[in-house]
Amino acid sequence: MNKDISVIVPYYNESETILTTLDLMARQTLQPGEVILVDSGSTDRGPEIIDDWIVQDRGRSGGACFINLRANTGVPSSSKNAGIRTAEGSLVAFMDCGLTFGTDWLEKQVDFMNSGDYEVVSGGCFLEGAGLWDCSAVAQTYGYKKFCPSVPSSLARKSVFDRTGLFLEGKRSGYDVDWANRLETLGIRRGLNRDVVVQYNGINYAESLKGLFLKSANYAEGSLGLHEYYFPYAYILLFLAFWPILFFKPVMAAVLLASYLALRGYLVPILKSRGVRMIWDHPILLLTLPLSGIVIDSGKVTGILRVFFGKARSKAG
Repeated sequence: MNKDISVIVPYYNESETILTTLDLMARQTLQPGEVILVDSGSTDRGPEIIDDWIVQDRGRSGGACFINLRANTGVPSSSKNAGIRTAEGSLVAFMDCGLTFGTDWLEKQVDFMNSGDYEVVSGGCFLEGAGLWDCSAVAQTYGYKKFCPSVPSSLARKSVFDRTGLFLEGKRSGYDVDWANRLETLGIRRGLNRDVVVQYNGINYAESLKGLFLKSANYAEGSLGLHEYYFPYAYILLFLAFWPILFFKPVMAAVLLASYLALRGYLVPILKSRGVRMIWDHPILLLTLPLSGIVIDSGKVTGILRVFFGKARSKAG
């Protein structure tokens, strides 16, 4: 056991997956001093399931102390912050529900941190997709069967947050990008351990076009105001620039639209996935990739405009 380690696991309505998470944490080859499960405001039986599990299994192995923290924060970033504030260890690790991970995950990260004298070490998420639309969404966002560095799986010295500040409050998404950018700006050493991989236990991104649109819109809302992250503003500029071209130069607009469909439909997922393996594995993606790209961009524009108009209404009020 390493009593200096506090593991933080936010959760929201995870009654179907929480027992898997608890079991994997309890079987870690290196037991942390505490595992803080942070309830973001669940409306299912997840909190009660955790309470029952803690009562039944607390003393079975002499391992970590499991704490069920009713934070009711509503969003992942604030839940992680609540966990950091509660943590007693000098090292904090992060994991998410709905993911599968190795029982030696924590031990590998501690060894990796010590071997390179890093202040933060991260593993990565391996995304493949569960079903046609989910696979298409993964190819268009993170990349098909690509190792993506992630906060879940990460281990950090708690003192790092004294320098970077906590994660952005009230964010469903984007807070991880913001934190990574701040680490880089401050010159804080972050190592990437490719031997630590987490995977989704089920849907990776979205199982339908409606879900893809809604998730893209919600994520886009969270992407505004991030440290040194300007993509949302580029989206809006391109969106606004297209309409006068459509009105005054319809032929040029048609060429631009065709180019967009080719780039967004095929080039972007190929670059993100670093190859065409997803098409070899699922040839039907030739049909679904352009549509999923359009839905993602439509969702992003909708989410960004929702924030802008919301701020405008707030100022007017």
